[in-house]
Amino acid sequence: MQPASRAYDPHPSYRPVGGQVTAGWPAAVAALPPGPLVLAVDGPAAADWATAAEGLVAALRDAGREGGLLDVRGHYAPSAADRIQAEPVPPGDPFFTPLSTAGAADLFDAVPRPRRPAGDGVLVVFGPGAALCEPDLLWYADLPKRYAEAAVAHGESPVGVNLGRPAGDDTPGDLVRLFYTDWPVLDRHRDAIAGRIARWIDLADPAAPASLDGAALQATLADLARGPVRTRPYFNSTPWGGQWAASELGFTPQAGNTALGYELIAPEAGVLVGEREGPQVEVPFQLLCVRHPEDMLGAGVHRRFGTSFPIRFDYLDTMGGGNLSLHCHPRERYMREVFGWPYTQHETYYVTAAKPARGCCSASPSTPTPRSCAARSRPPSRTASRCRSRSTYRATPPRWDSCS
Repeated sequence: MQPASRAYDPHPSYRPVGGQVTAGWPAAVAALPPGPLVLAVDGPAAADWATAAEGLVAALRDAGREGGLLDVRGHYAPSAADRIQAEPVPPGDPFFTPLSTAGAADLFDAVPRPRRPAGDGVLVVFGPGAALCEPDLLWYADLPKRYAEAAVAHGESPVGVNLGRPAGDDTPGDLVRLFYTDWPVLDRHRDAIAGRIARWIDLADPAAPASLDGAALQATLADLARGPVRTRPYFNSTPWGGQWAASELGFTPQAGNTALGYELIAPEAGVLVGEREGPQVEVPFQLLCVRHPEDMLGAGVHRRFGTSFPIRFDYLDTMGGGNLSLHCHPRERYMREVFGWPYTQHETYYVTAAKPARGCCSASPSTPTPRSCAARSRPPSRTASRCRSRSTYRATPPRWDSCS
């Protein structure tokens, strides 16, 4: 007998272990130890730091504690943006850019070392790299990466900016820089300080953010690493995208179609933690791999790939749309030398819906030529569920590895 089908859940979530997700800055402030304190609030560049800082200081004062602010972006080196930027290979190419190998410390000539305030006061040091100032307590204020990508793509300030800009510099961000410089630098920094985080804050609403105590965060990660876990899915649009996910899964297209449905793309995916009807924080899936690599990856995969989860799962939706575009994946040596990524990308497809049509596939020395591929019957209007090893490419359309 076939098992009963389940409705697709676009917002899978998990209860926290050993704590609860709270909403608003007052709830976060109430959990602070007595002062004086230097409190660092680290996080990505793509966030509304001004609103977050104002809300935190207001909550401190409402709680009867003096609150001061120090924005570490005002202490960045004048050349910070340039010194962390990955340089294209060859020079001047706008797309062939390797991953930056810089660290958060490269943003500074000298990291500020603020003194504790007087009495029961709290000095809040905030912004990307704040954890380096040797604080008494560390919070991490995150914004899921899909928000950053959308804000940069649309030139929306203050979120749509790149790492290394001083406070108040609203120069529109660049997507290539976001993917190849900002995220690699910030992800390494976040992973390095993950064990010290005393509170995880979700800045989807910077004026009243949801947050989770650090001990509960670590206990929840340990619990999730021992069992099946699903990340929050999301869909991107492309010129060839279709409508299958909208009609079958209930997603509302944000830009006309649901071309790329990411069930899991490890560097960007997040896990929702919190009661289904209450406040929730979105925690990067990558933290599961960093904090519990062998539980998530297994010893052999951990040795080969480090803490990089090397498989991604997504839907490709062209039903009611156009034909999938063509692309190719570099070989592993090229990936290492040009993009700075230690492995290449392979793909496997499961066709879940299709209409009779003709199509073509890419060619390689071991596969037919494009002409012979095109002569075979292959439906380009389809929804394909794929699992593939991850490369530095973002939102790439599929490559047919055979025409059978």
